[in-house]
Amino acid sequence: SITSVRRQKITLKMTMRLVRGRAEAAGDVGLALSELIPEPPFERIEIVLLFLSLLELLKLAEIVVTQDDFCGEIRVFRASPLPPPGGGESEAVGGHEDA
Repeated sequence: SITSVRRQKITLKMTMRLVRGRAEAAGDVGLALSELIPEPPFERIEIVLLFLSLLELLKLAEIVVTQDDFCGEIRVFRASPLPPPGGGESEAVGGHEDA
């Protein structure tokens, strides 16, 4: 009997999309890092891609990661969108104010 094993293609972009989506779905409560770690058995590459994804999303400012206590739970949040330039206040064109 011959057994074949099918490899699943996992990319950094796919993992980033997964982390971004899960963090967004978690909303204001965020997502525990432990919820992102795959259940055993898993391939080492899955863990490597997860941490690379977290680093890249942090670098791009798409997620925020918090840890309230030393050795405490690490939580992942979707970063808030940046406010529009000028903070939404009306500003005169060209930076000049009418007197």
